[in-house]
Amino acid sequence: MRGAVLIELKLHRPYPITDAKLREQLNDLDPDYRFTELSLRQAVDYLSGHGLVEYQSEAGVWGVKITSQGIDYLDGFGAALPGVHRYVSDS
Repeated sequence: MRGAVLIELKLHRPYPITDAKLREQLNDLDPDYRFTELSLRQAVDYLSGHGLVEYQSEAGVWGVKITSQGIDYLDGFGAALPGVHRYVSDS
């Protein structure tokens, strides 16, 4: 599901999205899988550790956004990461 996190963040770029809103949107994608607050933070932490996402504060509200490395990863550039499905797109 880490790949789904990247896809969702790519749809919102260049703006950050709050954890709560991101979790809500991800949970709407697959009724058989539910992100909890903890599981989402673990996924974002993993992706952040690889430089694919970052936390930002805008007007005192913290959100997460995809980095240029995250976009490149989704587009098929760079080495594959374990547990991060790559959805190659042409956009």
